[in-house]
Amino acid sequence: MFLRVGQNGSAVDNLSAGGIQICFDKSGKSVLAYCWAKKTLIKKHPDTGVPLLGMRIEGFDDALTLAIRASNEFCVFGTIGWDIAFSVEGPVIIEGNHSWGCEESQTVTGEPLLTPAIAEHLTPHYFWSRWNKERMAPGLRGKI
Repeated sequence: MFLRVGQNGSAVDNLSAGGIQICFDKSGKSVLAYCWAKKTLIKKHPDTGVPLLGMRIEGFDDALTLAIRASNEFCVFGTIGWDIAFSVEGPVIIEGNHSWGCEESQTVTGEPLLTPAIAEHLTPHYFWSRWNKERMAPGLRGKI
């Protein structure tokens, strides 16, 4: 999982706008931060000086569980990059992205973002195979 944040007063966190990508290990601790504007690893936010490594996000496990559950609900799409925000009630999905920058992010980390530990919780889907509607979430069956 990773967190994207903006910089230089940008209202967007988009990596193509020079955002910062913070990568987390499976325990929810930040282990790497990359500045897309300068194409370099960083340790602190360039605007605020806040340390970006070694931090933990409250609700990390809940966000991961939500993303896996949502991916299984929409398994017909294969992998989806979920934009998740944290609210007072817990994590909420903002949107899902079919193109979620996994190649670029893997270049930064040197590690796959869709790790075997995460993949084992997802329903397998193969683009060219026949779709098994029995794998679909019960609430969606018969509606598509």
